[in-house]
Amino acid sequence: AAIQALGTASWGQAIDLIGRAGDHPPVVAAAIIQARSLIADGQPDTALVVLNAVDMSSARDLERALAGMTQAAALYAQSRSDELRVVLDAIVSDESTPMSVMGIADAWLALLKSSDDGPLLPVARTLRALAVRHRSAGLPYFAGISLNNAMCVELARGSYSDAVGLGRDALDQFSHLPVRTSELASMHSTL
Repeated sequence: AAIQALGTASWGQAIDLIGRAGDHPPVVAAAIIQARSLIADGQPDTALVVLNAVDMSSARDLERALAGMTQAAALYAQSRSDELRVVLDAIVSDESTPMSVMGIADAWLALLKSSDDGPLLPVARTLRALAVRHRSAGLPYFAGISLNNAMCVELARGSYSDAVGLGRDALDQFSHLPVRTSELASMHSTL
């Protein structure tokens, strides 16, 4: 449920349910969704508090991986790149991380490494492949993010026609979401 809510940007309905739980500590999936919503609302500090408060002892592999990715998103929003790399490295090195999340963390690490003079073409290819997998899994938000990131890599490579095509594909994926995400405004300004 958490990956569906995150991958389709459908956290609004989930947040309504979480709000009705009262003072009960949130289950892992609910905490992940709540934290992602807080990040989207520009509150990464509060998102980290929510994630740190949840009991992860009974979390499944997917929940642990998604909690790590949500933590990474909050750290990214705070420009805490060293901590971000540590979290992503931990996700990638954990053999229990599901492939769907492993691909996202691996692509994110490749993007971070490319900023240190790494080659960009493999990053663009990885992001395109990730977008295809997310699209076929019915996760338009994740597909749109992957396409948006691939667009940025192609811009950096000077491949402008590819970047425009990827940007349009990303806009198409974002158009399937039940909410308007901050990435949509970024896409319009980039195109």
